[in-house]
Amino acid sequence: MKSLYIHIPFCNQICFYCDFPKRIADEPLKTKYIDYLIKELKQYNLDELVTIYVGGGTPSSLSLLLIEKLLNSLPKVQEFTFECNPNDITNDLLDLIKDKVTRISLGVQTFDDDLLKSIGRKHNSKDSATAIKLINLHKFNLSIDLMFNLPGQTLKQVEFDLNNTNDIGHISYYSLILEEKTIFHKMLRNNEITLNEDNEFYEYIIKSLTNKGFEQYEISNFARTHKSIHNLTYWNNEKYIGCGLAASGYGDKRYKNYTLFKDYFSSLDKGELPVMESDEVSKVDEMFNHMMLGFRLLDGIDTSHFFNRYNIDVFDQYPELNNLVCEKYLKLENGKIKLTRKGLLFNNDLLVRLL
Repeated sequence: MKSLYIHIPFCNQICFYCDFPKRIADEPLKTKYIDYLIKELKQYNLDELVTIYVGGGTPSSLSLLLIEKLLNSLPKVQEFTFECNPNDITNDLLDLIKDKVTRISLGVQTFDDDLLKSIGRKHNSKDSATAIKLINLHKFNLSIDLMFNLPGQTLKQVEFDLNNTNDIGHISYYSLILEEKTIFHKMLRNNEITLNEDNEFYEYIIKSLTNKGFEQYEISNFARTHKSIHNLTYWNNEKYIGCGLAASGYGDKRYKNYTLFKDYFSSLDKGELPVMESDEVSKVDEMFNHMMLGFRLLDGIDTSHFFNRYNIDVFDQYPELNNLVCEKYLKLENGKIKLTRKGLLFNNDLLVRLL
């Protein structure tokens, strides 16, 4: 397999929108976790990797000593992404990781200080600006995360965020999704916030970033200088290794690791992979995953590739596609089925109909 995802389940704060497995932890637990993570990594063949993505949580919340220890256990690859918070970026960190890491994914979320406070972030716009400058000086490929449809967010604030993207090569721009077991979900139940669900923001973002020289190559991703090779692994329904607490992987089976530290540690103590559950992937499931993920890509789904991979015509497998083309959610172009602008705005509805 050519791609590896590594999960670091630690943060220095809990953001109001986040439901990823994470916790605020002391140094002994972090140290133990990295030691056991390296044990897990040693059970896989990493020689043929093309991409590595270290996410979380917040990998940059680890001490420099632990980051160095983890990186020393990993090979050099074509694309190595490391997630960071803006207020963790220092010259010392960048000097330490530059031998292995090629790409930094920076959790900016917004450049508006009031909005940052309202979503539970601890950094401010100045931290983001300083971090971006340092990362560019050290010549990493830089991607930033931004969010829209935040509670109380206005179009003017979205415009302000877009005006701060001139030195950025890649943007992952996500609409807020309210997940259970998040602080925002509890606040909504208590009527402390109201949600924005406005496609006007999304349409404005697409138009603005296109005018700035970005190519939208996936529903939430825009590239000016480089696309994410690692994330294209997921969207092309290719197989990958997942390591770390609660990480998921996709090989002969889909699997998920243990979500509790005690189970994760205990399994590795026995010399076993810390897999909590795994499932066979049927041909029908694999085809639907191919459709679901492929429709996130603006380049669409290659009908001949689909036939060669599964020995079935995509329109025979999914007759509803004909209706979606007629209703202008999809278009057929050069042998590929692609989302139209209408399909971009109502992608979830489209997937529900296919399912």
